[in-house]
Amino acid sequence: MLTLQNHIDGAWTDSQDEHRLSVVNPATEVAEAEFGRGCPADVDAAIAAAKRAQQTWATTALEDRVARIRD
Repeated sequence: MLTLQNHIDGAWTDSQDEHRLSVVNPATEVAEAEFGRGCPADVDAAIAAAKRAQQTWATTALEDRVARIRD
C-alpha cells in the first residue's frame, strides 16, 4: 500500500500524528493508500517553513519570481 506524506520545507515527511487514514477507491472499495491525518505540529512546521521561504522570496528580483512561477 502506498504511504502518502506531507511536503514541508522542501522534503517529504511523515505526519507527527500517529493516527492513519486510508484512501479508498470507491469503485473497488480497496484501500489504495494511507496517510497521517495531520496535527497542529505539522501545521506549525509548514508555517515556519513558509515564513523562512518568504524571506528569500521577498528579496528575489521580480523577473526571477515570474520565471519560477511560469516554469
